[in-house]
Amino acid sequence: MYKTTGRECFFYILRKWKIMLSLGIIVGILLGGYTLAKTIINWDRNKSEIEEAQAAYDEMTLYLSGVQDFYNKQIDDKQRLLEEYRSSLDSNPILSYDSTNIGMAYADIVLDAFNSDGSAREITDDYLNVFRTVVEDNLDWEAIAQNGNLDEEYVKDLYGAWYWGSTNRMMRVRFYSDNETKATAMLEEYLAQAEAMHDLLVRQMGEFEMSSLNILSRTDNDGGFASIQQNILNKVDGYQGDIDALNETIAGLPYPAVPPQIPTPGKIVLSVGKHAAVGFGAVVVALIVLYYLLFYLNGRLHSTSESEYYSGSAAISYEPDSKKKNKGIDKWIASMDTKTLLYPQAEAVHRVLLNAKLVAPEAEKIMFTGLDSDKEIQDLKNILTEIKGMSFKFGLEKNLLTNRESLDHLAVYDAVVLVEKLDKTDVELLKKEIELIRLSGKKIVGVLMVR
Repeated sequence: MYKTTGRECFFYILRKWKIMLSLGIIVGILLGGYTLAKTIINWDRNKSEIEEAQAAYDEMTLYLSGVQDFYNKQIDDKQRLLEEYRSSLDSNPILSYDSTNIGMAYADIVLDAFNSDGSAREITDDYLNVFRTVVEDNLDWEAIAQNGNLDEEYVKDLYGAWYWGSTNRMMRVRFYSDNETKATAMLEEYLAQAEAMHDLLVRQMGEFEMSSLNILSRTDNDGGFASIQQNILNKVDGYQGDIDALNETIAGLPYPAVPPQIPTPGKIVLSVGKHAAVGFGAVVVALIVLYYLLFYLNGRLHSTSESEYYSGSAAISYEPDSKKKNKGIDKWIASMDTKTLLYPQAEAVHRVLLNAKLVAPEAEKIMFTGLDSDKEIQDLKNILTEIKGMSFKFGLEKNLLTNRESLDHLAVYDAVVLVEKLDKTDVELLKKEIELIRLSGKKIVGVLMVR
């Protein structure tokens, strides 16, 4: 049993390229045309809805773009402040102070308030808040900073005030510095300025008297100052947190989904081309699969090697003179398949006769059998008539299995040349024909393979 090869299958499929290309183009054109028609119909049907949706989308997008630009400006401002703050940390003297050996100064401010009739007035946290706010808003912070040998921008970080006491509420004021002398100097400047604001404070709070008690200073390890240093560093995270929050806000802006787009000529051409290419490719792939299956299932003769295997003689491929000569792709496929041994019809016939002379020199009359049409027989007869220098007599007969007269004539011939058609000859019929010839005692001296 002859074993077909992948190479034979490959060239069998290649020989079908015209069919694959033609059907692929037809289906591609049909699918592309369907896509074009569908696009135009849908556009005409939904034109008003698409335009309204597009207008609403554009309006909402324009509004949200403005909102996003606003947030982006805030992010830029925050980013600039963050970079400036980071660069200022290197020159911040507070971060260089030792929290385990920090100077500090305290004082308690006691207020005695009076009503308009001269009676004592209760000191509440709200009353102290007014006092603290007025004082802090009117302090000369630069003068306080100079007493601590600092720039004004840092002094407020070293200042603190809070309220305490259960019955007589009072306010404790505290200043830090790298030593207690500077801290005390800043505290004393603060108290002096507060005393000088008496008239201003009276206008805001009513009559009162202020006294300063428990003025203390020391150098020690203080967790409160360590917290101040950490808060200064944490401002970096605060800026970054603000930036992250703004970015999250931008990410959460409710941008609408993109509405169906009005098909532009470019998009229509692209869509049509894409569907046409898909249709073409699908047809080509389907036909490749089909021809692959047919190669193994249709039982046809697909190569000269297969005919040589069954006939036991040399096979020569040719293209009939009556058929348009192969050009371009066809010629390349044929030459690659036969390894360039593809001859004109006359030369192929001459070569097969030379081979017959070598393998059966005693033969006097040779039968050419296998052709079905009178036109093919006449073309071959004309070529045989022109061949000179051969001692053979020739006879042309139709297929032995399908023509009774040809079978009756077999007895008068000494040898046989089979004429078979590539991809058309049925292998089982070919084997029966060969078996019939051998049973008749005739020798097969060659095979002409018609491509």
